[in-house]
Amino acid sequence: MKKIVLLTLGICTLLLNTTLAQRITVNGNEFRVNNRKIFLNGINSPWQNDPYYRIDFLDTDHFSLSFWQDEFLKMQNNKVNCVRIWVHGRGNNTPQYDNNGYVLSPSSRFYSHLDAVLNEAQKRNIYVILTMWSFDMVLKAGNGQPGSTKYTLHRNVIRDTNKLTSYVDNFLGPVVARYKNNPYVLGYDIINEPEHMWENQNNLVDGTINRNNTIRFIARCAAKIHTASNYKNLTTVGSKWIIYNSSRYNNYGVNHDGDNYTGSALKAQYNHGGAYLDFYSMHWYQWQSTGAPFGEQASALYPNVNKPIVIGEFPGTDLPNNTCGCTCTSPGGACDFNVKLKDVYNKVKTNGFAGITAWRNGTEDDGFGKSAKIYEATRSFANNFPNLVYPSLSASNSRNQLFIDERGTDLTVENYVVYPNPSDDGYFNIEMNLKVETAISIQVFDGLGKLVFENSYDEVSAGIHHFDFDLAEANVSKGIYYLKLITDNGHEIMKIVF
Repeated sequence: MKKIVLLTLGICTLLLNTTLAQRITVNGNEFRVNNRKIFLNGINSPWQNDPYYRIDFLDTDHFSLSFWQDEFLKMQNNKVNCVRIWVHGRGNNTPQYDNNGYVLSPSSRFYSHLDAVLNEAQKRNIYVILTMWSFDMVLKAGNGQPGSTKYTLHRNVIRDTNKLTSYVDNFLGPVVARYKNNPYVLGYDIINEPEHMWENQNNLVDGTINRNNTIRFIARCAAKIHTASNYKNLTTVGSKWIIYNSSRYNNYGVNHDGDNYTGSALKAQYNHGGAYLDFYSMHWYQWQSTGAPFGEQASALYPNVNKPIVIGEFPGTDLPNNTCGCTCTSPGGACDFNVKLKDVYNKVKTNGFAGITAWRNGTEDDGFGKSAKIYEATRSFANNFPNLVYPSLSASNSRNQLFIDERGTDLTVENYVVYPNPSDDGYFNIEMNLKVETAISIQVFDGLGKLVFENSYDEVSAGIHHFDFDLAEANVSKGIYYLKLITDNGHEIMKIVF
């Protein structure tokens, strides 16, 4: 008996000294948490569900905290672990400028809104990629494009080095510094589809921005993000088409094809050690006449790239998609694909990609994606690969054998996850995949070994089951607790944080 007590105390001490390091880092072509691989099982939630199609929402009168609370709760319930959110949108509200066209610091209202969004993300254990700019910001109205009311001011930031400096120093740097210690700010997508700026389709940019202007802007922003975060935050660029960010498409036949975003390409425009991207992001839609990420290996689509590669946008629906009104450009109709979105999530993982955030806009009315279909895919992926979606929880879930007896500690469980952990409001979910029918007891103890919560279930059938409990209702203070799961033939203990 004494031997068992000593073992218990030793392991509990180890648990008390273990911090839950939730920050995502890069290791070769993988993302990692606690040195365990994580796959971005994600979604785009770029802006609010606004009937007026105002894609700007931060620092506006129509910002809605209730929208984001509901949004993140839905993401958590559907096993999403990463979301891509736009910051400036069309740039009608942010950034703000002085009378000479120089960028001002973020307002207190901007910070209060972004604080609220990121707090909801952290509460639900969901990583955020903040997309700062979009090509929309430099477009004038026309040809069905609403454009930006401040497009000239935004264009000048891209073209004028002094005004660019005002943006990175007055706006971007302070934003990054404010959130650098929030582990759920995964990083920054510097510009959404910047190639539209230099392509100047339908002359909506008036030919005023060239490729080098754009790459210089990206290089300056990447360097500022790295230095302002002490190199904690990751950087990327959501390229509109793989022909612009992969050397496989050198000499494809369009201006500036191939990989425009290598470290050497960025440093050629701004010679700074932080001028590089930490991971690559490709946007794929069925109109493209190039390789599909569900059909080819990442290493084939991105030769010699030893970084994580994410599909930052992908139609949030099954293919073929007849609602988008897009034109197939492949000879012989090669873009008439027939694949389920939930299968795409599984296939891109198998093909060596590091994540996918399927597209749907705030109003889900552009024909390219719906929440229901994306959530079907994220749930399916999490059920197939739970340890890739919640690896930090699995790392905490280290199956420490605290009370050894002759029955062993098999738990009759194939795998289980507890989330969110830490929990800001005391509410925890447990997902268990039972191998056989068993009784289950859920117990929670404080640091002194006092039982503070208990619930039991008789004759739970084999298969995947979900349980939840709320420590706030147990009238306990915030701190470290120990969750004990007991089945007919074993038990395990793990640390949880409220």
